[in-house]
Amino acid sequence: MINSILNNIPELIGLIFLPIAGFLFRTILLIVGQSWARSYPQLATFMILPLVTYIVTSVISGNIALSLGMVGALSIVRFRNPVKSPFELVVFFFLITLGISYSVDFRWATLLLISVCSIILAIHFVDISMKKLYSKSLYSSSFNEGNEMITLEIISTSPINELKDNIHMIGFSKDNQNYIYRLASLDKDALINLAESYQDQEYVSSMHYNTF
Repeated sequence: MINSILNNIPELIGLIFLPIAGFLFRTILLIVGQSWARSYPQLATFMILPLVTYIVTSVISGNIALSLGMVGALSIVRFRNPVKSPFELVVFFFLITLGISYSVDFRWATLLLISVCSIILAIHFVDISMKKLYSKSLYSSSFNEGNEMITLEIISTSPINELKDNIHMIGFSKDNQNYIYRLASLDKDALINLAESYQDQEYVSSMHYNTF
């Protein structure tokens, strides 16, 4: 058992190194101003795609017949509807790789499944932690996610300072008499609870809640 683990140390290191490398590369892109890489689909794609590619190449290496079969399996994939994000393609690629790797060695499939699920859960819980500790999200919403967001507009006769630091805050404006706060989120319950907390306040003149 110990010898088996020692012999597979390079593979195990790869399962950890590749997602971290993808995350670091995305971070560098953000530092140099490439804001397109800030969304959740891009974050998940940068961390999962290198890992999936590593698994599939490890599985088919040295097997010409399986390599040709892999090319055939990928070539028959067609999309009748437009793909919304690169992450959607990565998920399909992951599912195909999962089936192929299981047919060769279930251990590769198990490692792939555990690794990808761990990455998705890690992104989720790190994002929750950052929102609680720093009121800042790990990623921003993409254009397609923005179309699915719920928005809340609160109009007040006096400033509401705590709303300016709210993690869902997307806009603020002020006219002669009113302060207008605009918030958006994919989490409907979060905005509903926020609206309910202000609905009985005398300084709130109106609220507008929209879903798309």
